[in-house]
Amino acid sequence: RAIRRGVKSRVLMGGLLVAVLTGAPLVPPTGKAHAQATAQSTANQQFLLAYRLFNRNEDGLALEAFTEFVGGFQSDPKVGDAYYYLSLLERRRGNNAKALEYLGNTPEPTLVPTYALQVLHAQVLMDVDDAEGKNTARAVEVLEKIDVTNLAPLPRASVLFLKGTAYREMNNLTGAQQAMKEAAAEESTLRARATMEQGRLLAMQGKPAEA
Repeated sequence: RAIRRGVKSRVLMGGLLVAVLTGAPLVPPTGKAHAQATAQSTANQQFLLAYRLFNRNEDGLALEAFTEFVGGFQSDPKVGDAYYYLSLLERRRGNNAKALEYLGNTPEPTLVPTYALQVLHAQVLMDVDDAEGKNTARAVEVLEKIDVTNLAPLPRASVLFLKGTAYREMNNLTGAQQAMKEAAAEESTLRARATMEQGRLLAMQGKPAEA
C-alpha cells in the first residue's frame, strides 16, 4: 500500500493554472454581464486560493477553502476539479470513506485530466479494500477504462504500475506481470521498481529463469 500511496496525483502546474484563472477580459462587461463576470472572478479567486494552499501543503486550510468553493459556487465548471482535490486531501488525512463519498459525486473536471481522477478513485478503493476484494475488483474496472496510449511516460507508467498492483492483489499474476512489464518499458522513475515487481511475479508463477 505504501507503493500505491507513492503514485503522485498532483497534476497541475501552478503557473499555468494561475494564468488561466487570472486572465482579464478584453472588453469591460456591463450590466448582467458585469455581474456574471464578477461572480466568475470571485469563484476563480476562491479556487486559486484553495489551490495555492494545497500546493503549500497547508492541507487543513486547503480543505476549508475547497469546501467553501463547492458550497458557494455549485454551478462553476471547476466544481469537479475542487472535488478531486477534496478527495485527494481526505485521502492524505486517511479519511478514505469521505474521499470515496466525494469521488462518487464528482462532476467531470475541467482542469484535472480525467485519468488522474480515475487513478485517485482506484487508489482510494484499494486503500479501503474489504476482505472479499470487492473494492480492488472495482479499482481494476476503473483502471481498465484508462486509455494510456497518449499519456506521457510517467503518467502511463504510473497507471500501468497501479494496474499491475491491483491485478496482483486479485491473484491475476499473468495480468500483473504484463502490466509491470509495460510499466518497466517506460522511461520513468518507476522503471526500476516495475522491473523488480515483474521479476517477483515471474518467480511467483514458477518461472525463475525468466525472473
